[in-house]
Amino acid sequence: MPFTFKSNIARIVLWSILVLVLSLDAYGLWVVFGKQAQMAALMKVIMLFGVALKLAILLCLIFSKGPIKSLVYIWGGLFVVSGGMGLLSYVLSTQVEPVQAYFDKALYLFAGITLVKVASKYILINAPQEN
Repeated sequence: MPFTFKSNIARIVLWSILVLVLSLDAYGLWVVFGKQAQMAALMKVIMLFGVALKLAILLCLIFSKGPIKSLVYIWGGLFVVSGGMGLLSYVLSTQVEPVQAYFDKALYLFAGITLVKVASKYILINAPQEN
């Protein structure tokens, strides 16, 4: 499915978030697999799923076709769930958490909302033309 962006700013925002997160993921993969850090197998699978999702979005952006809208919705939804549940757990906790922890989860929530908004408002799916 070919797609277009309504706004160049939305395209730049999506590319920027994607490149930033993929570079962080590359470092994370290097730490986990390169240094063979001890981590549960399920966590490694979840990490690889996230990287595969972002690489699929990257390929969609490069070729300007594919199911980008649904992929960005999934990615943004994961950010929203992570940020929202993290903030909720800090609010309901009886321990005092550092302010930085709240900012981190709020940043996840904001990034997820931004991704969902970009996908819903600024990505247009071009219907195939019939002759």
